[in-house]
Amino acid sequence: LVLVRLVTPFGDLALAAYGLTRRLERLTNIGSQGVGHASGILAGQNLGALKPDRARATVRWAVSYVILIRGSAGLVLFLFPAFFISIFSDEPDFVKTAVIWVQIQAVAGVALGGGQVLQQSFNIAGDTIAPMLVTFMSMWVMEIPLAFVLTKFTPLGELGIPTAIAIAMFFRFAL
Repeated sequence: LVLVRLVTPFGDLALAAYGLTRRLERLTNIGSQGVGHASGILAGQNLGALKPDRARATVRWAVSYVILIRGSAGLVLFLFPAFFISIFSDEPDFVKTAVIWVQIQAVAGVALGGGQVLQQSFNIAGDTIAPMLVTFMSMWVMEIPLAFVLTKFTPLGELGIPTAIAIAMFFRFAL
């Protein structure tokens, strides 16, 4: 809601581009969360069997797999954003606005996928504090303040929002 409040002054096209990219993000999260869920189950079983190296290997494999898949899909989305945007609307002004938003999202989606796998793996394996802290840090300490600063105090304007989201996704993955 805070990000919606930040994007609203930039008009309907920016708000529609924001809505489209967040929906694309949620759609692609389903696969990442599923792989993370599965790797968390396997990691938990391996930890219970006193095989922490296998637990780490499982999570590394899952992260690598998701990064490969999301990276490939992101490349297609980055190279042909107008095609995918036109599925929802072929209004030229909207397509023009949304192209950059979608391209930023396509690049950031790789980090988001890896981060989702790691967070789900920790959650399912039983460590719920680490994902909570990582989410808090990336969202409330990085994403929202950065979006505010980039939209208000830089020439990025409305593009400060997807840029802040992307930086926060990489930050979350790194954490």
